[in-house]
Amino acid sequence: MRSFAIAMFAVAALLGGVAADAAAQLHTARRASYADASRSVDLFLSQHRLTLDAGERWDATGAGGRVMWSLAPLARSTGFPLLDRAAAGGYLVHPLGSVERREVWHYDVQTDVRAAPMPLGRIDPIVSLGVGAVRAKAPIRPVLLAPERSIVREGDAPRDGVLSEQVVTSISFTPGIGARLRLLPELDLGGDLRSLIDLRDEPPPGAIRRDQRDAVIRG
Repeated sequence: MRSFAIAMFAVAALLGGVAADAAAQLHTARRASYADASRSVDLFLSQHRLTLDAGERWDATGAGGRVMWSLAPLARSTGFPLLDRAAAGGYLVHPLGSVERREVWHYDVQTDVRAAPMPLGRIDPIVSLGVGAVRAKAPIRPVLLAPERSIVREGDAPRDGVLSEQVVTSISFTPGIGARLRLLPELDLGGDLRSLIDLRDEPPPGAIRRDQRDAVIRG
């Protein structure tokens, strides 16, 4: 519910930008092209929903970044106009903290395409697809070790122990949709909703099910 509320707030803020800038865009409309900047750097906070081995879900705030390069030069050299609205680059995200000694990293190569040939007011709708990997680490056999009676006082709590860890890396696809709101020439605010498709036969120790990107700084 919290993630849904964040997403709805972001959509409401973006739609507000359309009404405020609609009249000006009628006179200054231009093609939405990544040619404005050959490279962009995105830094973001994200909300993740992790599914653990036993089916339990854990919401965690994460952080990440990516670097994207414009594919507009290829549009001119290949004659494929859709590339004028596309960018490709690398992506890395990591939920902050861990639960029950579980840790997840997600990294991929991503392509973004602006869905409309021209901005809708201040907004650029975006569709994206990432191909990469998920690296998940978790304990194989968590056990409960009772304290030795000869060296601890009566009433001391038992301590957790782990015999070994399991590290699994699997291939993944990450389709997503989102939008960007231009605040300043060098600053965008964006929101994305992504779904991770893990290609492993068995569920990983932890998997990123949803990624809500809240703030994007581009330079």
